[in-house]
Amino acid sequence: MKITATLERIRYQGRGYWSVAELRTTNGKMMAVGPLVFCQEGDTLELEGEWMEDKQWGRQFKFQKALAVAARDDEGLIAYLHSTCPGVGRTRAADIVARFGAANVFQILENEAERLLEVPGITQRMARDIREAVLETAAKRDTMVFLKRWRLTDYQCGRVLDHFGVEVREVLERNPYQLTEVAGLGFLTVDKLALANGIPRDSLERARAAVLHLLDDARGEGHVFLTVGRVKARAGRELRVPMGAAGKAVDSLEADGKVVREEAAVYLPGLWEAERAVARRVLELAEVAA
Repeated sequence: MKITATLERIRYQGRGYWSVAELRTTNGKMMAVGPLVFCQEGDTLELEGEWMEDKQWGRQFKFQKALAVAARDDEGLIAYLHSTCPGVGRTRAADIVARFGAANVFQILENEAERLLEVPGITQRMARDIREAVLETAAKRDTMVFLKRWRLTDYQCGRVLDHFGVEVREVLERNPYQLTEVAGLGFLTVDKLALANGIPRDSLERARAAVLHLLDDARGEGHVFLTVGRVKARAGRELRVPMGAAGKAVDSLEADGKVVREEAAVYLPGLWEAERAVARRVLELAEVAA
């Protein structure tokens, strides 16, 4: 089910941008819960979800997706300017909208900010700060659109933005497998996204991420290391990474200090250090016993 509403107030926002929000529709006010990423009061939101009856809070709209578009009506623009721009209260926001008209406000703010001086009480510095705030918000919205093209959920977008900020666009263009640094985004999830967006199966970035994934998987199975041959075999069988690419990935990861290799054994650095520490302790105990 889809609903279009104006965001009036975010009452609560937690990790992953999970929010409790008050919205206004043509039928009146409503409460909604779900991930709101880079949304501002006054935004028009297109929500996708379903109605639910909460025992404590009553009727709410629980949504999984929210697409924010710039405020369009006078009241929405006033709320947006008030919540976004430094030094702009509701009265001054109303003055801006009245002076330029709802249809022209964003054109003025983004491209002709000096015209804000036509509004009583606005100084050159305030005009500059307002423009910068509006452009920053626009950049965040562009980032959200970019992330959604990568088929990330709104919740995942929130986690990714918390970790990388708006620089995530450059991160994804350079090496999408860096998304595995984000809690909750493992290799298998990121790999589906990357392959769907055209990353070659034999790319070095994919092979490196696959090798680290296999070593981490092995740790979960109780293994301290995998042999190079085992890494190549599992990479090919389980993840469809060519054996040659997997071998190059091990070499590349070793050069970067991401893995440690001792003859045929490949370790994650932490496990290699742990094994050495245990070995040292065993030798110390043996010397004491002797």
